[in-house]
Amino acid sequence: MSHLGTRSASLRISLALILFVVAFSVIGAREARAVVLSIHVSGNTLVDGSGQVVIPHGVNRMGTEYACIQNTGIFDGPSDLASVQAMKSWTNLNMVRLPLNEDCWLAINGVNAAYAGVNYQNAIASYVDLLTNNGLYVILDLHWSAPGSVPATEQQSMPDKEHSIPFWEEVANRFKTNPAVIFDLFNEPFPDCNGQRNGDTPAAWTTWRDGGTEHLRVGDEFCSQTTYEAVGMQTLVTKIRATGATNVIMVSGVGWGGIMTQWLTYKPTDDPLGQLVASHHRYRPPNPPPSQQWCWAWSCWDSQLAPIALQVPLVTGELGEDAADVNCTHAFIDEYMTWADVNKVGYLGWTWNTSPLYCLDLITSYDGTPTTYGQRYKSRFAPLFADGFNDGDYAGWTVTPPGGYWSVVSGELKASGGTAGGWAWESAGRALPSGVREFEARMATQATATSNHGIAAMTADLQYQILLVVDQGNTLRWSTSANGNWSGWVAAGTVDRTALHTYTIRWDGGSLFSVLVDGVVRAPGITVDPPSVWASGIAVGMLFTQAELASQVLGTRFDDVVARP
Repeated sequence: MSHLGTRSASLRISLALILFVVAFSVIGAREARAVVLSIHVSGNTLVDGSGQVVIPHGVNRMGTEYACIQNTGIFDGPSDLASVQAMKSWTNLNMVRLPLNEDCWLAINGVNAAYAGVNYQNAIASYVDLLTNNGLYVILDLHWSAPGSVPATEQQSMPDKEHSIPFWEEVANRFKTNPAVIFDLFNEPFPDCNGQRNGDTPAAWTTWRDGGTEHLRVGDEFCSQTTYEAVGMQTLVTKIRATGATNVIMVSGVGWGGIMTQWLTYKPTDDPLGQLVASHHRYRPPNPPPSQQWCWAWSCWDSQLAPIALQVPLVTGELGEDAADVNCTHAFIDEYMTWADVNKVGYLGWTWNTSPLYCLDLITSYDGTPTTYGQRYKSRFAPLFADGFNDGDYAGWTVTPPGGYWSVVSGELKASGGTAGGWAWESAGRALPSGVREFEARMATQATATSNHGIAAMTADLQYQILLVVDQGNTLRWSTSANGNWSGWVAAGTVDRTALHTYTIRWDGGSLFSVLVDGVVRAPGITVDPPSVWASGIAVGMLFTQAELASQVLGTRFDDVVARP
């Protein structure tokens, strides 16, 4: 980020200058089309049977990897229609990842027959049918495995040659007629003793692709002296395709699925159908982070993940906070989901379960009631309002001044500048649906502009407001107005205004607001009293610019405006 000076005198706010007429827009409903649920790879995106882009927004449903081997059943929690409809109650939730156990599928190593073989297979198949018949894509994941006579009671470093090949051959044959099913080859590979503890080594990646001798995991000993023959990802792809299955195949990286540095270099190249998806798992690391590479910051996601997403679909198969966090926070997933949304990367939250005292539960009940952590996903999946300006216009927005100052160029709303008078305002605003707690937009401006740009959240009568602005010195500032009385401007660090960043004003539902940049809180605990005026949420959202000179062309750009519950 650039660290430049500022001229606070330029930040002159007048309530009269930003009043505008609120306009409402009506969004036409699309006619439903009867299309069999299906998904496939097209370039670097996933698309449905109609060719529409599908960005996975879903959940993991743990239980089918451990209940059977622990002799407690097949599922952990209900698997009936009501439980699926509860998932569907989360608007735009479109995918469920289902972990599997190879011993239970193959009926080996002493698994209770009631929960193994045909019984296990039929239960999984019935649940998959229930999910896909209700419009949900399904990812089947080989989660727990083990070689020889060792029971599959935990995650191993790699799929084993002896059992994982017949497992995938049988699974592929069972589900190859369902084009809404995706095959996730192996949950979280950590070959070469997790790259001899660093995760990212040529030996680890070579074993990942080609197979080789691996060390058995025994409890917390991840690299025991017992070895087995692992099968590589390329062989599993080949075996699946040999069954005639055309389903999409997901392949997770090394380092417990979190390291993706060499995915493009070592990825399986022999898929005649070109239906591979890159998968990774992203969790907040402990504090402090361990020495091995976790890739937990925005800069790392840009350098390691974004290049993959430009070539193949990238899906975050598991996303969550630190499982050891007893405070059930959500700052990490907030930041990551912001990055993922910007880069059109899908993600599935861990986990749709109700385990006691487990902060990674998305729900408190199988009726779909979200936890605080789960609410973050639910809000992301279903914004109350969104406008990416990809339709070529700004219908529904009220702009001031009227005329040719605002236009949509290449899917972005652009302010041209040139209004009369020094530090004159240009604004675009609109009424928001009831219940909005977050107002967000991406914005940037050209380096030569002597100007400010920002976003504002307001009550319906415009008498109570909170504004954030990036000034001509690259300083992020915020201010509030209560019944027309403005507070002073408060600096909240710097940001490079020439690059597109995501700016958010968040209301906690009580008396406090926060200002965020790229999903990271920059200014917490902002009050705009009294709290009662916000009872129905943020009612009006505004985008604005302010130029020093009447003749200045700003070139300020806005995109991906979102309002969330």
